[in-house]
Amino acid sequence: MTSHDNSIVLQQISGILHSYGKMPDDGRVWQELIHYDVLTNMLNITVLDYYNDLSIERGRRASGIKRLPNETDQAFHVRQEAMRQQIRDELRKLIDQESEFAGAIIELVNNNRIDELNRIFYS
Repeated sequence: MTSHDNSIVLQQISGILHSYGKMPDDGRVWQELIHYDVLTNMLNITVLDYYNDLSIERGRRASGIKRLPNETDQAFHVRQEAMRQQIRDELRKLIDQESEFAGAIIELVNNNRIDELNRIFYS
């Protein structure tokens, strides 16, 4: 089983496959294990919870930044808000990537692209 540390969706699918206990060799098995409802729930619950927690953690860090020497209140608040916006943009991009991963996987599953799926999760 391949490690997918960079994606919650891929980690979750790997967990489902690990629980199945063997490499699915049939498109019907893939469709039973990984289908639209599974991926939708994964995105709406697991992925959003993960990135919500990450947002809270990073937001706290942004709130805790120190004022630079000779920095005005206005400059400090502008810098702090820029940091918060950067965090929002980064997290939005990561959530979009998770959605793209889910879309690509369901497309492979629905088109019985078993070899490609097995390469992604078992090589």
